[in-house]
Amino acid sequence: MKGLSCPYCGHTAMSVGRKMFLGRATDVPCKSCGRKVGVVASSMIMAYIPFAVAFIAALSISQIRLRIAVLVGGAAVTFLLWWLWLPLQKRD
Repeated sequence: MKGLSCPYCGHTAMSVGRKMFLGRATDVPCKSCGRKVGVVASSMIMAYIPFAVAFIAALSISQIRLRIAVLVGGAAVTFLLWWLWLPLQKRD
């Protein structure tokens, strides 16, 4: 899977859950080769844009169910971007 691939060895570097808790200053060893990898800061910020837009849109919605649906949709898109699109980078 591209979003979880180690930039050094090309194998799966970590689980999806572990990647969800990476920050721009956090690096972890690849579970296949042991070299340090992290997320790209600029891409990480871009991955949060769908949730930010959904949050702003939800502020103007008065129906609670629609507000929740918009927030859940924004969170789902952000999760998918974080998982599948956000690249890992070398951190040596």
